[in-house]
Amino acid sequence: MIYASVLILNEKDLRLMASKSGFAEVFYKASKHYKTYEQCYEALEEIYQIQYFERKYSSYQSFRQTIRRSLKQKNIS
Repeated sequence: MIYASVLILNEKDLRLMASKSGFAEVFYKASKHYKTYEQCYEALEEIYQIQYFERKYSSYQSFRQTIRRSLKQKNIS
């Protein structure tokens, strides 16, 4: 399935996606354009692959776990 056709990102967002926190930031901004978070994630992965020639995360579950861990760390600090 192709989800990226719905989403247009600017240069700043493309650069942000290179970091874990930036990818999450772009994800939350873009999520309002999709029916599900997973569709949004897949769209961003497609864009990331075009830009960087690889996937950022191995799966949606991996992305969710990374976000969950970073939120826990922020709550601890």
